[in-house]
Amino acid sequence: MSHILDLTKYVKPQQPLTVKLSSCEVVENVQNSATVGGNVLSGSYAVHAAICEYVSPDDLYDMLMGIKGGGDVLIPTLSERSAKIIAKEYVANQTVALVDSDDEDALNKSTDESHSLTFSLLCPIQRTPMETPVRGRHCKHLQCFDLRNFLRINESISGGRWRCGNCEDFLSVRDLVHCGLFQAMIDKYKGQISGIRDKVSLRSDGSFSLKDENKLRYANKKGGGASKSEQSHASAASSEVIIDLD
Repeated sequence: MSHILDLTKYVKPQQPLTVKLSSCEVVENVQNSATVGGNVLSGSYAVHAAICEYVSPDDLYDMLMGIKGGGDVLIPTLSERSAKIIAKEYVANQTVALVDSDDEDALNKSTDESHSLTFSLLCPIQRTPMETPVRGRHCKHLQCFDLRNFLRINESISGGRWRCGNCEDFLSVRDLVHCGLFQAMIDKYKGQISGIRDKVSLRSDGSFSLKDENKLRYANKKGGGASKSEQSHASAASSEVIIDLD
């Protein structure tokens, strides 16, 4: 197991810094130790020190997007066309059409409508409209999160740093990909995305459309929008039941 030795707090730009390190190799049982390249591994350890330069989330964003030079990592962009090919396969594998009809036209229409998935254009990290949608290249989902939010949330040191905003798998900036399909959705519906209207329906042919407001969720706040049945269920779910045992 290795532990990071952070010397950043000891570094002052105005003063020179001299780092002197010594390491010791301890071998407890030579007879049972493995030897690689003439070096005994059992009981051995090494000390590694690194001085890192702090880069703010906004500067790192510019470097990753190629706006500002100096970074050794650029986030690749998955074109809208390539992203649609992946999305079509994803939707086809995630949806099943159940139709009780012998009418071929009705069957085709119902299949087109049922072969669709809903995604949110709100960043799952901060619940704000996304501007630069990204996800991990190895993630199994299509849902994206906002790059700038991802960098800012990881600025503070914690045990949960560098996790995907959706599946929470470990995610390095080198594994991020900029999704052209989600970017096309954001560009098309920019200014219309909000907390009460953020869902996009993605169909199996790659087309998409912005869905209506989340009526049930905001029916009580807006004084309408949902059916009487929906309002009744929402009211029943939110009401408290008090039982007097006296």
